[in-house]
Amino acid sequence: MPGSTDKLKTLDNSKLMDVVKNYKQYGYDLEIRQAAITILEERGISTQDLKMTGNFENTRFEEASRYFDSFFRSSKLALIAYCAVIAFNLLPGFIAEIAPSILTLVVIGSWLSLIIYFVFIIKSLLDHNRLYKLIGNNYNTNGTIMYYILGAPLYFIFYFVFKKQVYNEMRTIQ
Repeated sequence: MPGSTDKLKTLDNSKLMDVVKNYKQYGYDLEIRQAAITILEERGISTQDLKMTGNFENTRFEEASRYFDSFFRSSKLALIAYCAVIAFNLLPGFIAEIAPSILTLVVIGSWLSLIIYFVFIIKSLLDHNRLYKLIGNNYNTNGTIMYYILGAPLYFIFYFVFKKQVYNEMRTIQ
């Protein structure tokens, strides 16, 4: 921490304000942020001044973080439901001869997991679009919908691609 504080002291006020406002984006911990605030206070800039000028917290990033977390959670649940759909569609071939009475439950489970999959796909799509609107990127919704629908057989790959893409977009928010 002492080395970090020394580096912070060499920064001008605008860069210190940037550290205070965007510390999460830069991967800094709360101690670095607090050290920057302390240095600014020593230079005559109070926490109230930072709040009044909009340099205390990055509200756009915080809102985008909520959308990202919701997108990630919905996508993960969609991936789980997708795996359940695949499992339930493979089971009838094995169960039909062994336990035909369970076959109805497997078919019901298949339909329920398919419905759950689509619910969470739509929720993740909405969060994805909200995030891109917040970033200011006019992302083509129609292309995304087609990507989700046509990509359903390969969703387990798209899940990781979208996750990485959205994470990289989060880093561009100012």
